[in-house]
Amino acid sequence: MHAGLYLNPQTRGPEHDHAIIEAVIDHTKLAERVGFRAVWATEHAFTGYNAYSDPIVLGSHLTAVAPSLHVGFSVAVGPLHHPIRFATQVALLDNLTNGKTIAGVGTGIGPDEYAGYGLDAKDRHRLFDAWAEIVLGAWQHQGPEPFVFDTPWWKGKMDGRIIPAPVQKPFPMFARATLTPEFCRKWGRMAQPLLLSLTAGHGEVLWNHFLDGLAESDAPEEQKRRAVEWSCFTQQTHISDSDDPVAEVWEYSKFYLHKGVRANMGYDWASPEEWEKRKANYRRGTMLAGSPQKVLEKLAPWAERGLGHVMIWAYFGAMPPAMAAETIQRFGEEVLPHLERIRPAVPSKAPVAEGADAVRPTILAP
Repeated sequence: MHAGLYLNPQTRGPEHDHAIIEAVIDHTKLAERVGFRAVWATEHAFTGYNAYSDPIVLGSHLTAVAPSLHVGFSVAVGPLHHPIRFATQVALLDNLTNGKTIAGVGTGIGPDEYAGYGLDAKDRHRLFDAWAEIVLGAWQHQGPEPFVFDTPWWKGKMDGRIIPAPVQKPFPMFARATLTPEFCRKWGRMAQPLLLSLTAGHGEVLWNHFLDGLAESDAPEEQKRRAVEWSCFTQQTHISDSDDPVAEVWEYSKFYLHKGVRANMGYDWASPEEWEKRKANYRRGTMLAGSPQKVLEKLAPWAERGLGHVMIWAYFGAMPPAMAAETIQRFGEEVLPHLERIRPAVPSKAPVAEGADAVRPTILAP
């Protein structure tokens, strides 16, 4: 298993944005030095859940400052991008990264974000399906007939082709984030990477459906191998040798939770009792805090199942950049070498708790 750096830093206000962006650039350079293989930019707008809103522009800069890294999105919210513009920009980024672009995409959920782009979040699944079909069609279109698309949201006729052509064939890795097992299976059949979530213990179900789809796929074996290698999940991580490492970061975590609820649900309110529940759920399912050995013990079972990658989220909640840098440094030096030695010959399914197939997790809903 190799690792990437996930960039999702919350901002307290416009006076902090620039310094946070400078910090994530420094963190990316550090991650490259200590052996990370990728950097992942997320996409959130308007709510302060993130200090930047455009993963493509940021990714283009990061490939210049850390050229050995793959550049991924986790995730670009597909329907918020014009599909032809997205296909064009990602094809160019694939050239700038020498074929190391991972176009991670998803529907998103935030009503504020959709409203800001003149869309309704309730339509997000229909929007995404139409959007993805156009993007994939545009990447693969060669002519001589024009590529025509006609949906309620985007209509057009593309003569010619996307220029430049992507370096990766038939198109850049097109990773999907989803909480729906059926879509995991579909992405397995496409032999494209899966960005799974461990929320509510659901990750095992998603992974197993993905492997079922991969077994049904008629894609080339090399494409299947690459899909497994770059399938991954995000793990918020704080490496510390203290007796209560979660307490060290709880104020930053609480700020992140406030912003996350606002971005994803469109509101943030909670009683003191509800905050205690959030804190307990956070300790149990979101944050991995502790020694390098504890971090390794949490991640190693996934490496043994063949999941090829993990995104480490070290900088969150407006914490001091030096605190995040220490986690990045220690993960690269004390955890990553052990994970990289775990290389099973074939991926295997994960054990699933009874009734887990029925789980449909929500995102931090009060």
